[in-house]
Amino acid sequence: MAEPAKEPKPEPTPAPAPEPKPEPEPVDVDKIRAEAQAAAARRFNEQLKAVTGSDSLDALEAANKKAAEDKLAEEGKYKELAEKAQASADAYQSKYQAATIRSALATAAVAAGAVDADMVHTLLAGSAQVGDDDAVTIGGKSPADAVAALLKDKPFLAAASGKQGSGSGAGGETGETQADLADATKKGDVQGMLAAKSKGDK
Repeated sequence: MAEPAKEPKPEPTPAPAPEPKPEPEPVDVDKIRAEAQAAAARRFNEQLKAVTGSDSLDALEAANKKAAEDKLAEEGKYKELAEKAQASADAYQSKYQAATIRSALATAAVAAGAVDADMVHTLLAGSAQVGDDDAVTIGGKSPADAVAALLKDKPFLAAASGKQGSGSGAGGETGETQADLADATKKGDVQGMLAAKSKGDK
């Protein structure tokens, strides 16, 4: 007997072709760097605000600048007030010294018999000084010595000596006038001394 015919073997199914792999996206280095920097800046600003209360370095610098300007303005006000106070004190001191000098010269002028205490003041006040103890000196001399020297140098400023008569003292002064003059001199009453001197010169 004849052998049956063999069926042909089926052809093996070919393996499917592999799918092509997608191309990797290109890396954007600049974008990654920018995102990293932005994240770092956010973290820094958060820490900065926690410590200083400012949202950013620019805000912190602006706040510091304003604080410095405010401090300078405040210091300027203090300086202006101090200068005004010093000027006021200097003005008071000058007025006080001028009044002290005038009083000392007027007292010395009346006691020395000057006919014009104002003229004596005008001639001597420019070289007068008031010490820390309020003592007045004129060119290193006491007011009495300075006035005496002035009257000696300018005798026309001294009162003329009058004739002495009954009940009169030197210079035509009565006992009452001399008493008034002595009393006013003792009290430091310049106006009273001038009035007594004027009364004695009549």
